[in-house]
Amino acid sequence: LLEADLTGLPADELPAFDLLAAGFPCQTFSVRGEQRGVESTPTDWRGGLYLELVRLLAACRPKAFLFENVPGLVTLPLYYKDA
Repeated sequence: LLEADLTGLPADELPAFDLLAAGFPCQTFSVRGEQRGVESTPTDWRGGLYLELVRLLAACRPKAFLFENVPGLVTLPLYYKDA
């Protein structure tokens, strides 16, 4: 179990793991929010946390992952398509 700030955490410093379960603020993706998506601003960095998790998924390739289901996520442009 790792509880840490994942922002910029080098993936090669993580031990191997089979499951990535993570939560991130959903306001930037939610239809009830401003729907900024992954764009972060100096005062609202919440959307960028999703990209940090995707970066770790691409680098570590666990067997499974569990994220919150927010309908706005499926309408995002594809990032890390080569992952």
